[in-house]
Amino acid sequence: MINKSIDINNKLVRVNGLTESLLIPERTRSLLWITDELPDTDENIVGFNPITGEAVYHSQISGLRPLPYGDKIPYLMSSDGSKIPFGDFTIQKYIEDNETLYDEPSLIWTQLPVAPNNSELPKQPYYYPRYDGLSPEMRFQYLNWLRDVSQPTWLSYVFLYLYGLNRHLILGDYEAAVEEVKLLLKHHDIGAYAYNDLALASVIRGKNILDKTPEIEEHLFDPAWLRAYHKMSLTPTVVLKYASRAGFTNTRYIKQQPDLFNKKLQQAIDDLEKKIGGPFFSKFTPAGDDTGRLNNNSLNSYSENFKIPILQRDDGFEKVVYSLLDKAHTSVRLTLHPNTTIRKSNKTVMNSARTRELADELDIAINKLATQYRKSEHIEEDMTDTMPTTQFNKSIAQLESVNTLADLNPDQAISSAHKLIDSGYRAPAIYEALARAYIKKDDYRSALDTLMQAKVDYGYNFQWQLRGILDRFRSDLSASKKPSPDTIRLNKIIDSLV
Repeated sequence: MINKSIDINNKLVRVNGLTESLLIPERTRSLLWITDELPDTDENIVGFNPITGEAVYHSQISGLRPLPYGDKIPYLMSSDGSKIPFGDFTIQKYIEDNETLYDEPSLIWTQLPVAPNNSELPKQPYYYPRYDGLSPEMRFQYLNWLRDVSQPTWLSYVFLYLYGLNRHLILGDYEAAVEEVKLLLKHHDIGAYAYNDLALASVIRGKNILDKTPEIEEHLFDPAWLRAYHKMSLTPTVVLKYASRAGFTNTRYIKQQPDLFNKKLQQAIDDLEKKIGGPFFSKFTPAGDDTGRLNNNSLNSYSENFKIPILQRDDGFEKVVYSLLDKAHTSVRLTLHPNTTIRKSNKTVMNSARTRELADELDIAINKLATQYRKSEHIEEDMTDTMPTTQFNKSIAQLESVNTLADLNPDQAISSAHKLIDSGYRAPAIYEALARAYIKKDDYRSALDTLMQAKVDYGYNFQWQLRGILDRFRSDLSASKKPSPDTIRLNKIIDSLV
């Protein structure tokens, strides 16, 4: 058999049976991380398998991936004879304390086998992928895709390449990596993840990415944090991103008169910054901060010391946003209808602070309701973790069917869900699906009973789903315009249920 190879940055990855060499363009090759060493070298030994005595290598446990042995290993034996518990954070701490380039998940080990593969791309996602964790056939697909990274491929391959770009953003060719990430964003669905990496890496490297990539803040989960970090001015685009969180619901002019509204909103921002004497975030300090994390977990030690401002759920910031939007709305209205009379509403603004208050009320109600339920006399064990693989896969397929039927045929979904529970599959997901089917039939009481009994019997946390059900009762009751406070109204409806 003829041995051919893939040329990567002047290093050869041997591929058996290839009829021609695969060439990766220089732009991509220059951003790859490559080693000619063997993965199983002495310097990569973490410990020893106490069952077989074989060495266990760093690459085999990076990210706490399962060890490649048939027997379950309760612990590793270190070189000095002490035990390192497997599955504990002890191993993760060991990895963090001994970080090297070998921890890089995208690192291409040229000595690992690569096998030709023209089959379809994998279907199931490979979370936190690593090059050394790919099969030889998958390595071929990945390396072949690197010839043109704009082409469609398995998303896990895109993330693997993105991990390597993360390392360049932090430690290597920052500018080239930024442009390559932008290229990936044009062709692959990695938006929120990649934009987060670009934003966090820019502050770690002491740069302001808003100078060259201002559109980034439109895609961040917390759009204003970069401006807050760099003590910059507010913009209409950023303010509008927080409109719903701030409780501003009168969006008529935002939709019908976007240019005029933006102009008036900018005037409101200018007036505010003139009043406070500088860019908004040079005077306003966010109430909280958090530690950012890159998608490439091997680089977390570089981000853990950077505190990024949090504007989500910042009550003071939301009040500012609401005030700016309200002023802009009023100004647009007066421009379009000069003779109109402005009347201020006395309605409670449903911002994040008020939403949290209501959630707290719901949680109190849920805890009260839980006291009305007792553990079942005979609690059937959840067999999910001990099922044979074939039965487990069949159960997962049946669960997906129940979720689909919940919307299309709730009665059949309810029947199928009970059969799946009787078969031993009693994971939280099946009770959630069963509750959804009951809700589709407007049988909220049965949905409530299903989730509460599973919560009491198995300790499952269905807080989000239970809040939704009780909030529905509260909404129905609020519509009747009873004068009692929210908490009293909610407690009354719960009392009527139990």
